Amino acid sequence: MILNFVFFILTPLAVKTLVTVKTDNSRMTTELKMINDRIQSFENAMKDFTTRQQKTANGEMMGTVNGQRDRQLEKILSKERYSVYES
Repeated sequence: MILNFVFFILTPLAVKTLVTVKTDNSRMTTELKMINDRIQSFENAMKDFTTRQQKTANGEMMGTVNGQRDRQLEKILSKERYSVYES
């Protein structure tokens, strides 16, 4: 599954630049042996996060996509699977 993330990056002139990053999580979900409902839950949570981040004036203060991914996986995965993810 490929998720699209949109980021605004402040350049030295304080002009927001739009950057789109495609993230393919299929390898991660396969290695973690995630079932479809958990994959869907994770992808929905990540999409919601990036949408909220984009629509919020100070969206960058909400944290990073990587940090949000870690938080969501910790909620979704069992302790054993999350430790596999961390290693």
